Amino acid sequence: YLESVERLVTRLLGPRPDVADVSQDVMVAALQSVSSYTGDEAGLWGWLTGVTTNVVRGYLRKLKVRRVVRFWEGDEDPSTPAVASSAGPEACAAVLEAWRVVERFPVDERLAFTLRLFAGHRMPEVAQALGVSLATANRLVRRARQRFEESRRGSLALAAVETGGLDDETE
Repeated sequence: YLESVERLVTRLLGPRPDVADVSQDVMVAALQSVSSYTGDEAGLWGWLTGVTTNVVRGYLRKLKVRRVVRFWEGDEDPSTPAVASSAGPEACAAVLEAWRVVERFPVDERLAFTLRLFAGHRMPEVAQALGVSLATANRLVRRARQRFEESRRGSLALAAVETGGLDDETE
């Protein structure tokens, strides 16, 4: 499951150098709480997605605190996203700009948006991973999408980024 967890963490955090560390934290958290899992093997990935989301949520909150401390100390943020240069300069610029926008979202909106858009989860899966109702998950994605669209209007790099397919789902 480690490769699947790393892919999901990458989709939630973006192209960051600390994805492997966070993925290891997810596996440790999963091993520590596996005794609480009561489902069958078919539901294991859904449970692990929830564990991953909770670990990433905690990581993002800690990261926000670290950024505030760095700001007051005058340090630069060493965790700038890295994008493969093989993607081409326009694609790299769009990916970096998209992550700069998404990183400014409130944590739960960011997680809902990235689970839906980047990880391709259906809304019931997003709700389960976040531990919220389907209506709340829909609201979080809708707000994040509005924030993204507002940022997209003023950016040439984001003009080609599509957020279609994020319509509310009730199934």
